[in-house]
Amino acid sequence: MHKKIDFNPILPPVLAFSLTQGSVKVTPAIDVSKNGRKVRYHLKGIIYHGGYHFTARVVTSQGDVWYHDGMTTARECIYEGKLNELTDIRDAEGRKISTVIYSL
Repeated sequence: MHKKIDFNPILPPVLAFSLTQGSVKVTPAIDVSKNGRKVRYHLKGIIYHGGYHFTARVVTSQGDVWYHDGMTTARECIYEGKLNELTDIRDAEGRKISTVIYSL
């Protein structure tokens, strides 16, 4: 059985926000309203920059967080725990958030 996907050309399936330095609060979900309809986007990834390269955290649909730094972890991702249990996701190994990615 195939899952039906309701495509809405007005609200994209993925939102990515490029962030500048400063105080940033990344939430597990954001709500977007359009014409009285509320749609919830869930955090799926965070890209960090510093030390002349990028690193990333990936968030699964179950809330598991995986860290990747190709220079130190090569092809492996390191499991960090549940999103709601992590105390600070604003930086990773001294790198600051560059981009956050949310998905329907």
